Amino acid sequence: MATFDWEAILKSAYRDCCDGEAFSEFRGASSDADRVSWCSQFCIWSDDSVRQFIQRCVEASCTKTSSKSYELSRSWREEGNEWFKKRRYNEALLSYTKSVRTAPYDRDGASISDSQALATAFGNRSAALYHLNKYELAIQECDRAINHGYPKALLHKILQRKGQCLIKMGQSKTAATVLRQALLTLDEEANMRKEKKESLKSEIEKLLSDCSQSSVDGITTIPSKPSKPEELCEPSDELASASSSVGLRICKDRGRHLVADLPVSAGELLIKEMPYAVVLLPEYHSTHCHQCCRTTLNPVPCPVCTDVQYCSDQCMRSAWDSHHWLECGLWDGLMMFGTQAWLSLRLLLQAQSWQNAKRVADEACSQQTSSSASSKHLSADPQKSATEIGGGKVTPQESEVKREEGTSLNGHGKQHHVIDPQTSQTESVREESEPCSTENTSPHNSMQEHISEEPQNSTVDIVRDGEDEVKRNNRTSLPGCDQDGCYRSDYRAVYLLMPHTKNHSDQQLFNMTMTALLLSKCIQRKLLSSTRWMHHIQKASATALNLGCLKEGSKDRTECSKQSNCTNNFESEKKYDCHKPSHNQLDENFPSIVSETAALLLRHLQQLTCNSHAVTTIQTSEDLNSLSSMDKKLEPTNSRLGATNQTLNADTPVDTTVDKQHDKQREAVVDTTKQVRLATAIYPTASLLNHSCQPNVIASFDGAVLTMRATRDIQPGQEILHCYGPHAKHMSRDVRQRALQEQYFFTCTCHACTTAPADEIEMCDWSNSFACCKCSHPLVQREGKKKVGVCVNSKCRHTQSLRDMLKEKERASNLFKLSQHFLACKHVEECLGILHQCYNIQREILYKHHKALAETQDCLAQCYSHMGDFKTAGKYLQLSIETVEKQYGSESIELANELHKLAQVLFNGGEVQDALVIVDRANQLLGLHYGPNHTDVQELTEMKSCLMSL
Repeated sequence: MATFDWEAILKSAYRDCCDGEAFSEFRGASSDADRVSWCSQFCIWSDDSVRQFIQRCVEASCTKTSSKSYELSRSWREEGNEWFKKRRYNEALLSYTKSVRTAPYDRDGASISDSQALATAFGNRSAALYHLNKYELAIQECDRAINHGYPKALLHKILQRKGQCLIKMGQSKTAATVLRQALLTLDEEANMRKEKKESLKSEIEKLLSDCSQSSVDGITTIPSKPSKPEELCEPSDELASASSSVGLRICKDRGRHLVADLPVSAGELLIKEMPYAVVLLPEYHSTHCHQCCRTTLNPVPCPVCTDVQYCSDQCMRSAWDSHHWLECGLWDGLMMFGTQAWLSLRLLLQAQSWQNAKRVADEACSQQTSSSASSKHLSADPQKSATEIGGGKVTPQESEVKREEGTSLNGHGKQHHVIDPQTSQTESVREESEPCSTENTSPHNSMQEHISEEPQNSTVDIVRDGEDEVKRNNRTSLPGCDQDGCYRSDYRAVYLLMPHTKNHSDQQLFNMTMTALLLSKCIQRKLLSSTRWMHHIQKASATALNLGCLKEGSKDRTECSKQSNCTNNFESEKKYDCHKPSHNQLDENFPSIVSETAALLLRHLQQLTCNSHAVTTIQTSEDLNSLSSMDKKLEPTNSRLGATNQTLNADTPVDTTVDKQHDKQREAVVDTTKQVRLATAIYPTASLLNHSCQPNVIASFDGAVLTMRATRDIQPGQEILHCYGPHAKHMSRDVRQRALQEQYFFTCTCHACTTAPADEIEMCDWSNSFACCKCSHPLVQREGKKKVGVCVNSKCRHTQSLRDMLKEKERASNLFKLSQHFLACKHVEECLGILHQCYNIQREILYKHHKALAETQDCLAQCYSHMGDFKTAGKYLQLSIETVEKQYGSESIELANELHKLAQVLFNGGEVQDALVIVDRANQLLGLHYGPNHTDVQELTEMKSCLMSL
């Protein structure tokens, strides 16, 4: 798809119209429907580039052809074979994965060789995974190869490899069964030379003998067990994805919020929630599952396109049923819209049908209109916006609808008072009331910014005992709850998240409206072609546009147990006839549907600015080393598209010997860890949590599954508080206040924001400060003089120039960058020498807990662990940990991760007593944040058992 600069078009359009009299109509619009109506008349839709973009999207959504290619898949497979011969198994895995993604599922009209391209690619990938010691994954690939019609003449190879993997995993009996099947398959092969057949039979019989011997001798290799997901001990019947210890409340001052109904202990799991909708960030498209956001080394591709990948057949089918049935073929266009617009589309599609989306919108508007006419509004909106878990600061300009590349700090716009469980002080949060307009009866008036808190004839019993509160046992009128008074993770709950319309600037609203309208125009053809989505539209309307009938096959897909059986269902989805109608024809025949869809998308876009969550994970420096270089474009580096003489022998022969050359280098025990953002998502229940800069819960993720766990004891009646990103341990008070005001529209008055620092050091940004040459305390820049520092120590107050220090700091920074180059090239000794130069400079000029100094200490520990000097590695790691603990606190997850690293170093260094102390401390903290079933907790438990036996 040709380059289309929508952001530039929007800037130009807004500049041309913002000062005109006509724009006052947009500025004064009382509903999203009115905003869409005004923008739909804008002259921009006559622009050639806009018209062409829409037409390209319409045509792409109506295409009958797959983007797969036998030639491309074969070329990637050949490249993988070249890497495999050189024992470069990670590179081979990358190439084989691209071969899998580009191999067509549809075998109609293909030669025998091409029809088996996908199965052969799976078989090749199993060989690479076997040599990378990923035996469970290799078995999956063997099964996939067989299910997709692996060449019968080579089937014995796949069965032999599967048997080898089972032997490595200690499953001798199962391995023997598979190997006997391999022998039978080999016997049925009539075209093989007798000598070769006897040689292969001898190999397999030897493996069978090994199976028998390992059964007799009890020799087994225990496979790695994935951590068992922790479940809620007693799920709530009234609050989706929450523990029964958690209750939903609504009051005038705090709006909707969560409290403890029962005593909560530190470490207790309070919320475990699947995302209502999620969009993976572009930089992880080639390394993670597009549905569950977990890392995958052997992804399953979409049967139709080459744009997405999944960790399993189940995720593939779930994605197709929920959203990919529409997105398949529109990938380039959706990438242009960016993450927020993309996520708004998925929110709408989760309504399952146009009829359901309209019903929820109409009911919300009807409730609002009725309550507005019959009762007085409370002064605050009960709507609770979601948090941005692990998010970072985002400026209002970055909140505008455009292509995203980074994170967003999502917020909340309420004015209410939150009781801090530590201090019983209130923290103030601003929330505005934005009633739904009653001037227009359009269903889009239901996109109100305010749902009634206290209807005159409501059966909700408001308790007034110091604060207005709804009783738990009678909440049918509480926003987001159903007729039974239960808050469920459904489209109703998502629709009623607050959009904060009044907090968005005119330009932001203009950009959002125009983007929603453009997206609606691009997708309407495929939406209208879907019998599931538009099942209530009369047949005559569809016939008038020659839409044809699209059989969804949803039931068949849901019941499908094998990926190979799903292919026909996917094919039936994509092979329909749209006769390439223009978007103008669409607008003329269904103008209301285009506008109404745009209005729904517009509401979700406004919500996402303040309600989306950042899905994060902890990555180490060694994470994804085999997949991080996955090309975005599936084009071979040594393309051999002209090679047509590929035979069935494309799979690599099984190597029954141990690869002694693989991974000779010592693996680093110390890895640099960091939290990274994987995706953006919506979690309806977690969205009910209010903010504190010193929260009493912490969020973590398993893929896209969110868990909220208490970090300290919470008494019944105390509010459960989460941090929206600006944490007291991560940001100064001024930075937090500015971030929350800009993105969440409120001024926080929590304990951390209203209590003066305990000492002068805490008042400054010591983690980025130079050290006083007299007393070693931090220096702060003198007001108005950037290159003059004053010591914060009241007994010293020494003033000194920062000019030379700034030069030395820059020199140290350059040395550190150079050291990382050598470390990446595995030149550890050269890296170590440069790091010591850097460290000596930093120790002379930086405060002892400066972040750069801690980073250098951590890297020194990594180098020494590479060299096997664990004692020295532990010394530098302990120095780094002192800074981490001072910055993030003694109960922080950051400290837990560093203690985990130190435990590994001490364990490898044979420091038994010291290791036991650190293991206990790390295990306690990791269990508090992640629960007892987490992989790291189990690893530390096993480490402790081993140490105790010494």
